[in-house]
Amino acid sequence: MSNTIGRAGSAVPLAPSAPVKASSPAAPAAPAAPAKANGPLDTLGASKLMGNFRGKVMKLALEQAAAEHSVGTSFSAGLIGGSVRVAERVALKDTKVFKDLVQADRRRLEATKQNPNLVWAQTRALVGASASVGLPLGIGGSVGLSGNVEVSATVAHDVKGVGDIDDAVKKQLKTMVVPFDAEALQKLGATPGTEWMFRGTVGASAGVSVGTSATGGVGVDGLGFTASASAGVSAGHTEVFLKNVKVLGDNKVFVQVSKDDTNALTASANARLGLTVDVPGVNGGLVGKGVDLVEREAEKRLALSAGAWATVAAGDKVMGAAVLDLSNAAHREAYDTILRSTPQAAAQYILKNRLGPEYTETRTGTNTGINVSFGGESVLAVGTARGTTNGVIEDAGGVTLLKETNYDRNVGGFLPRLFNGEERTVSVRAGSVQRGADKQRGVAVTLNVKDRNLKANEAQQLSRFGQAVGAPIDGLPTPKSGELGEARYDVQLALTDKHIEKLRTWQDKDIITAFAAAQAEIDGSKKLPPWYSRPDVFENYKFQLNYPHNSDDGRPDPRVEYKDRFGRDLDDDVASERAAQLIAKRVVEARGKPPEQWGKVLEAVGKQASIDVRAAMLAMHKLSGAYVTQLDVTVGGTTHKASTKLPAPPSLAATVGTVMGPPA
Repeated sequence: MSNTIGRAGSAVPLAPSAPVKASSPAAPAAPAAPAKANGPLDTLGASKLMGNFRGKVMKLALEQAAAEHSVGTSFSAGLIGGSVRVAERVALKDTKVFKDLVQADRRRLEATKQNPNLVWAQTRALVGASASVGLPLGIGGSVGLSGNVEVSATVAHDVKGVGDIDDAVKKQLKTMVVPFDAEALQKLGATPGTEWMFRGTVGASAGVSVGTSATGGVGVDGLGFTASASAGVSAGHTEVFLKNVKVLGDNKVFVQVSKDDTNALTASANARLGLTVDVPGVNGGLVGKGVDLVEREAEKRLALSAGAWATVAAGDKVMGAAVLDLSNAAHREAYDTILRSTPQAAAQYILKNRLGPEYTETRTGTNTGINVSFGGESVLAVGTARGTTNGVIEDAGGVTLLKETNYDRNVGGFLPRLFNGEERTVSVRAGSVQRGADKQRGVAVTLNVKDRNLKANEAQQLSRFGQAVGAPIDGLPTPKSGELGEARYDVQLALTDKHIEKLRTWQDKDIITAFAAAQAEIDGSKKLPPWYSRPDVFENYKFQLNYPHNSDDGRPDPRVEYKDRFGRDLDDDVASERAAQLIAKRVVEARGKPPEQWGKVLEAVGKQASIDVRAAMLAMHKLSGAYVTQLDVTVGGTTHKASTKLPAPPSLAATVGTVMGPPA
C-alpha cells in the first residue's frame, strides 16, 4: 500500500547516504625495539594507549555535557500535589543529542553548516498537579483530577567563544514563551529549524476497589505467610491539547494544532502470597540489622504474585496543519487566529480558508493481560491489544478515508523462555487508504523474537526461511551443531492489493497445504509434517495425549515415541495443525471483506508461536506473492540483514504524520 497522499506541490524524497571517504593509508610505523618479557610498554604503544584513553574520556565528557539535565521541585497544598521541572539538553557536535536534534532535521543541519558557531539547545518546562479524594462507599473508592502543561523550545545560538555562553543561556530562557502572534515571531528573527511546542493534558478518573488479606503460620518456627487479594474497576477521561510552531525560513512557518480525547474503563484483579521469615533472639546491633536485611530479602524473594487486567477504550482526535507566509498580511492574521483558538476551531479555520488539511479520527480498542511473578522475576507475562481506527483527511483537493485494524500480542517471562526458548511479540495490521476512486489496501505482519539461546538448527531454519521468501540473509552463522547464544530476529511481511486479491482465490485446503509445505521447507525436510501427510496416525497420537502417561502401565510415552518415529515434537505439531486450520478458516471467512475488517484473520496469525507465524508468512508468500520488507537477525553481537528492497505498507499513523507534519 504505497502512500500517495502528500502536500500539494511537495514531495519527500529519500536522501541518499553520504559516500564514505576512503581513509589514507597510515604510514608504516618504525619497528619498535623488542621489549623484555613482562617489561614496560614501548613509548609508541604507551602514547597511542593514552591518546585512545583521552579520546574516550573527551567523548564521554561531551556526551555528559550534552545530555539532558534537569532541576525540579515538588509541592503540596491540601489535597493537591504537584511538581515543577525544567530540563535542558545541548546539541554539542559528535554527540547523540546532536544526532537527534540537528542531523535528523534538514533545516537545522543546513543552518549549522552555514554557520559552524551555531549551537542548538532544547529546553523543556513541565508543571503538573493532581488531586484525589476518597469516596464514603464502605469500600475503597476515589475520584481524581490531574493536569500538566509542557512547553519546549528548540533554538539556535551563535556561540563564538566562552564569553557568548552566558548571553546564550539568558536568550534561551526568554525563548520559553510560545509566540502567539505573528509580529512577535517575526521580531525574533529565528533561525530556520527553531521550534516551539505547547502541550496541555487534563485527566479525570474514578474507581472502586475491594480487597482482603490474611497472615498465619506454616507449622515451622520462624516461618509464616501473608496473603492478599484485591479487585477494582476504574474509569478515566483524558484530553491532550497540542500547539506546535516551527520556523521554515523565507518568512514561512509551520503551525499544527490538535486535541485528543480518550475514555477508558479498566477492571483488574491481583493476588499475592508471601512467606515471612523471623529469626528470634536477635535484637538491635549490627548483627540484628544484618538479620533484618536477610529477612526482608528472603520475604521479597519468596513472594508469588499474579495479576490480570482488561481495558476497553474509545477516543477521537482532531488536527489541523498549515504552512503560512508571514510576509502576507492575511497569513499573519491567520497565524494569530490559529494560535489563539481552540484546536477544534483552529482546524476548522484552516480547512475553511484552504490553508492546509484537517484530520479527524475515531478509534476503539481493548487491552488484556496477565502477569505472574515469583521473587520479583516475571514467570509469565502475556498482553494482547486489539484496535480499530477510522480517520478522515480533508483538504482543498478532496477527502481521504483511512481505516486500520491492528492486533498485537506479547509473550514473555521465565516459562516461555524455558519451554519455548524465546520471548516474542507479534503485530499484525490491515488497512486501506482511499482518495476518490483510488483505493489502496495493505496488510503487514511483524514478528520480533528474543531467543535466549539460538541453536544451530534454528539458525538454519531462519536461513532457509529467508531464502524461501526471497530475502536471503548474508553471513548468518549456520554450523551443523551447537548453540550460538542469545539472539534476536525481526521479520515483517507485507501484502498489497494484488496480493490480497490473489490470497482470496484459495480454498481452505489450499491454505493448509501451503502451510504444511512451508513448514517442511523451513525445516529443510522433503517430507510434509505428519499432521498433514499422516492424519490417521497423527490423530492416534493426539488421542493418547488426552490420557496421562504412566510408565507402570506399559504404555510408551506418546511424545517420546513420536519423536523417535518422526524426529519431531508432538506438542509443536499439534499446535501447528491447529494454527493452519484456524488461519485457513479465518482467511476464507474474510473473503469479500475489506482488509480493515480482517480482525479475526489478524488474531489467527498473531496468537501463534513464532515457528507457526513464520510458516504462515511463507505460505502467504507462496500463495499470493506477499513480500518480506524486513529480516534482521542479531547473534553474537552482530546483526545480519537481508537485502529487502520493497517498503512495507505505511501505517495509518505514518500516513497521517506525513500529511499533517512539517514539510521535509
